Amino acid sequence: MTSKSFDWRDLSVILLLFGVHFLVWWAVSPIPGETPTFIGVRGVRELWVFSAIISLVAFHIRKQSPWVCAFLVWLSIVGLYQVLWFGRPYVFTYFDIMYAVILALWMVYSQRLHAKKMAYLLVLIALINVLWVLFQFGEIDPVWRQLMSQELAWNLRPAGWLDNNSNLAHFLAMIVPLAMAMSWWLVIPIAIPILLATKTLPIIGAVLGIIVAKRWWYRGIVLCLIAATYIGVYDPPRYADTVRAVVIKHSLWLANKSPIFGFGPGSFKRYFPYYLANYPHMLGEMQVRDPATDKHHRAKRMPTHTEIFHHPSNEAVKAIFEMGWPSLVIILGWVVYIGRKAKKTAAHRWRDAYAGASVAFLITMLGYQPLAVPPLAVSGLMVWGIYEGLICRSKVKN
Repeated sequence: MTSKSFDWRDLSVILLLFGVHFLVWWAVSPIPGETPTFIGVRGVRELWVFSAIISLVAFHIRKQSPWVCAFLVWLSIVGLYQVLWFGRPYVFTYFDIMYAVILALWMVYSQRLHAKKMAYLLVLIALINVLWVLFQFGEIDPVWRQLMSQELAWNLRPAGWLDNNSNLAHFLAMIVPLAMAMSWWLVIPIAIPILLATKTLPIIGAVLGIIVAKRWWYRGIVLCLIAATYIGVYDPPRYADTVRAVVIKHSLWLANKSPIFGFGPGSFKRYFPYYLANYPHMLGEMQVRDPATDKHHRAKRMPTHTEIFHHPSNEAVKAIFEMGWPSLVIILGWVVYIGRKAKKTAAHRWRDAYAGASVAFLITMLGYQPLAVPPLAVSGLMVWGIYEGLICRSKVKN
């Protein structure tokens, strides 16, 4: 019986084990200017070891997904930097780091999944949601109305099992290209709730997904014109409602205060509301109730008015805010990497369908907050992972 040959990955694990026991014992000052001490050494060691393990995992997947590897390495560096800079209480940022690591590794793992089976599963989930919308329209929903009746009343529109109608519309938009690979008849029931929701971005995502999935580079212009006409009639742009645009503008302005390392993973929902509450902003006013007199008066819009203040509704902007501008370089590098590989592939039924679904999810990433919505995060990153796996295993066209 022969053992496998030694490689550098084995050496990296050995060095990490030695480092855990010997090299990271001495404490590093958690606050600049303080003298290093053994007080709090346990917390500091946790940070170093956790960052080392993240980097080690990234090293092991570098060939399978080099840009996810780069993302994880930078995530560990940024997280460690922020914890050491802001002090030990900021260690809670590692909950957000663990969530990001899990999502990234889920996307890499998804490359192994069976594309056709997962497509059928996602379409089935979409159709179940559409059917549940009919139950909710008829007020005969036997489950969700009992669990979340106030949520349905607040949204005013049925949402299936996706919490609100925006989540449902974005999810269905991603499924349209996959359903199209099976049958046009499946597209119809999935597309109707998107149109009835009158949500601009899901409509754009679904249309671009269809164009990419069918490779309609010229005929797609007609489809875009039809979609633009529908949006113009039923969901015209409301230029007076510029809240999201202003939030993105303020987010980027704040991000430039710490352009290299950002403010740390998970910092947006803590730091941005603090900024809104203590500094002038251009988000307008709102009706505020005085609990003492039960009367309403006009006051500056506060960060708790809507969850938009806990997320900029743009995952790229959030990454820049929390992880600095280098994170954008990694994101763009991954997009170019995938785009160059996709350009060299010939037409293929399932690969093209997942390409369209990936484009629809990309639109959601740039205009919504899917990574804060578990169903969208899990399904969308799985679609991206399956697509990357398909194009990495594909043959180059002649």
